Amino acid sequence: MINILKVICIILMVSCQPNDCEKLPNSFTSYQDGLSTVTNSTFAFIDQVDTSESSWIRGAQYYSCNNDFGFMVLSTDSKKYLHQGIPLSVWKEFKESPSFGSFYNRNIKGRYQLQLN
Repeated sequence: MINILKVICIILMVSCQPNDCEKLPNSFTSYQDGLSTVTNSTFAFIDQVDTSESSWIRGAQYYSCNNDFGFMVLSTDSKKYLHQGIPLSVWKEFKESPSFGSFYNRNIKGRYQLQLN
């Protein structure tokens, strides 16, 4: 019985380990699948910005495997948006922008869409 429990524990530990970002798919089955996969993976670079001064953006995080391009998660009161292929330079500009919402609408929205199967 103890050996069975050990095997189950090992299987659970292995299956719950985060994904290696280099093995992430190029497209996802749904936005929820993409969001879950990205936020549960291990990345070389992860960054976030304090958006408390924004009237509608509640959070923003950036995830990159190679420090060149990455994923951005933008949170509002009602939804999380996942963007793919965002250059690190665009993320840095977003972080320094006087208006996160204006920068997002002008430079990110509609340009860096998550790829779905």
